Amino acid sequence: MESLVTESYFAAANGYEGFRSYFADVFKSSDYNQIYVLKGGPGTGKSTLMKKVLNEFDSKKVKKECIYCSSDPKSLDAIILKYADKKVAIIDGTAPHERDAVIPGAIDSIVNLGCAWNKKVLEAKREKILELALKKSEHYKRAYAFLKISGIINGMLKEFMSNCYDNKKSKNIAIDTIEKIKNKKRGRNVYKLYSCFGKNGYKTIDAVMCFSQNIYVKGMYGSESFFMNDIKSAFSFYGISNVTHPSPFSEKLTEGVTADGVIISTLFPSDKTVDTSEFISQSKFSEISEDFFVLEQKYNESLTLSKNEFDKASKMHFQLEDIYSAAMDYDKNNELTEKIKSEIKELFNY
Repeated sequence: MESLVTESYFAAANGYEGFRSYFADVFKSSDYNQIYVLKGGPGTGKSTLMKKVLNEFDSKKVKKECIYCSSDPKSLDAIILKYADKKVAIIDGTAPHERDAVIPGAIDSIVNLGCAWNKKVLEAKREKILELALKKSEHYKRAYAFLKISGIINGMLKEFMSNCYDNKKSKNIAIDTIEKIKNKKRGRNVYKLYSCFGKNGYKTIDAVMCFSQNIYVKGMYGSESFFMNDIKSAFSFYGISNVTHPSPFSEKLTEGVTADGVIISTLFPSDKTVDTSEFISQSKFSEISEDFFVLEQKYNESLTLSKNEFDKASKMHFQLEDIYSAAMDYDKNNELTEKIKSEIKELFNY
């Protein structure tokens, strides 16, 4: 049975502008006592190693965070362990979020899981590996091309909506909402994603358990995004330290902001609700509704095409995993896992 995790989120996203990563911000070397950077091909056990380390520590003593893969939420990209004043991360340092040892030895350690594979087995499968890698790359290119089209259409939809939306009322409600949050300490702004877009389409991680108060922003025709940007601006205006949860589709779109135990988002339904439909002029919207709904259909179609390409890329990845897994010596892998567990326990005095 897996032990409890304090928080789960994404540190990368597939969006309108392509792939973007927040790894450099989340895994800033100076914030950690130790960072293990895992290297190795697909199927070499990076995610499994992280799960084994997670389960080694009691969640009542050690705060644990899981960072999941933006294309496949069932796979881990990284974990973070916090004990007293000590902080450790284990991260997947392979593409598309490559990471090398930024502070070699003193903080960052490269863990090469490739040392546990049988090179001759892989050499025998060379042509198949090249074929699958090429197909995987082609599917990813098409997935991002369809996402780019979705972004262009989304921009047109937002332009339509801006002519129907009461910006003044929205800003006043946003300011009133933020004024009720008492903590006004300044601090470094951090990005965490609670949603992703990949082979399974748009998915959200439930993070409500981390917060004492949940304010849900709902609406229609995408009007929620206008209000959430006003919320983000209000936080900045008051200088309140916060965590921003951008949309996976674009950093310009905010899905949530958290501060002082409060989450304001479009993600998690709650009794405390702001309905942005009230900021829409229905008479103005009726004038553009026909064109709007045609564009909205095209938007959803392009997202579906993108999702299908991510799914095809994932299938190529799983076939590559099968090849690499068959070439792995998992006894060596387990030795590396045990070594990492031992080093973390020694650091934590656990």
